Amino acid sequence: MSTSKVLTLMSKDNQIFEVEESVAMQSELIKNMIEDGCATGVIPLFRVHSRTLTMIIEWCKNHVDYVEANNVADVEKEFNSWESEFLDVDRVSLNELFMAANYLNIEKLLKRVAKQVADMIKASKTVEEIRQTFGIKNDFTPQEEEEIRKQYSWIDD
Repeated sequence: MSTSKVLTLMSKDNQIFEVEESVAMQSELIKNMIEDGCATGVIPLFRVHSRTLTMIIEWCKNHVDYVEANNVADVEKEFNSWESEFLDVDRVSLNELFMAANYLNIEKLLKRVAKQVADMIKASKTVEEIRQTFGIKNDFTPQEEEEIRKQYSWIDD
C-alpha cells in the first residue's frame, strides 16, 4: 500500500497545515499549482484565514473519504447529512467559506455553500427576515420602500 504525499499549506495568518495531496487536490488552484510544478515547499494561501482553511480541509477530507467508499448511493446520502450539519454555521463563517471555496476553486463546495445560502433565503418569509439573517441594512426610506412595493405588488401574489 502506497503512502500519500503530504503538502504544506500556509494560511493568510501564517498557520501551517500538512495535508495529504489527495485532500488538497480537491482544490483546482492547488491541483494546477502541483501540475505546473509551482507547489514546491510551502503553498501560500494568502486569501484564506486559518479558521476557514481548517473547515475547508475537513470538508475535503470527508469528501475524499466518501467518494472513495464502495456503495455510492448510501455514501452520498451519508455525506449530504454530514455536510448539512457541517454548513450549519453563522453567516460570517458561511461567507468566509464561500469566498475561500471560490478562491481555491473547489466547485462542489462552492455550489453546496451557495445552496445553503439559497436555503436560508427560502426559509426566510419576509424581506425583513432576510435582511436580519444576512445583516443587510435597509437603505430605502419608508416612502421609497412603499413606492417599490406598489410598483411590484404582483410579487407578493
